[in-house]
Amino acid sequence: MKGFYRDEEWRSRRLLADTKFRSGDRVGAEADLRRVLSEAPQHGHLTEATAASRQLAAMGVKVESPSAPSPSPARRGGQGAGVQGGERYVTVLFLDVRGYTKMSSERAPAQMADRIAAFYRWAEQEIERHHGQVSQHSGDAVMATFNVSRSRVDHAAHALEAAIAIRDRSAYLKLPLGAGIATGPAIVGQFSEGSSPTALGETVNLAARLQQRAEAGEVLLNDETNRRIASSSAGGKSLTEPIQLELKGFDQAVNAFRLAPSKRP
Repeated sequence: MKGFYRDEEWRSRRLLADTKFRSGDRVGAEADLRRVLSEAPQHGHLTEATAASRQLAAMGVKVESPSAPSPSPARRGGQGAGVQGGERYVTVLFLDVRGYTKMSSERAPAQMADRIAAFYRWAEQEIERHHGQVSQHSGDAVMATFNVSRSRVDHAAHALEAAIAIRDRSAYLKLPLGAGIATGPAIVGQFSEGSSPTALGETVNLAARLQQRAEAGEVLLNDETNRRIASSSAGGKSLTEPIQLELKGFDQAVNAFRLAPSKRP
């Protein structure tokens, strides 16, 4: 458990650095990121260290690539541990906070960092509860892959249920989310030492593009995800409407389905 809380601390510190940098506090942002870069590798957390290194590089600060003496490929809870590269039929979920830049300019950096840290925490809890694997954290966005271990046939329904739960909980913090979900083939594996299992391919690109087109509170699904959830408990209580979208990187219009924001009294 101690390692888990340290992981949360480093992630929150990176978020704080991001909001500090956006608000003009470059010195404070660099100090926070250098602390993560110094501490995380000592505990084998190359993912957080690498993310801090990339943030520093984006600020124009040159640092050495992080390394750890004994990095472990296993993640908390064993999800995706030791995954080898190969094609899988998966469901990919992208979640993104809408209006993050504007909110960052209107609120104190520490307040935004707390909110985004809560979003990350809820996202991880729901994704793992629904048998998914968090693949990436990036600023105000999360990517998750379901069926990494090829052990589920209901991964599309679980992805949708996770997306709805995260969306609804984040709304209480006034963090409006847009989500995109796509089901299909992808190459899944750990593509660098110490990295989290992730997916590559057209299905991933499609989920990302759908998320970009989703309005606040909306979840957009590709046709395969919608087909798979139609007879599930998630599909029975989540009515979707068919739409066609012109998406960057796709030659033809994409058939998709829209789950509208939840209606609150």
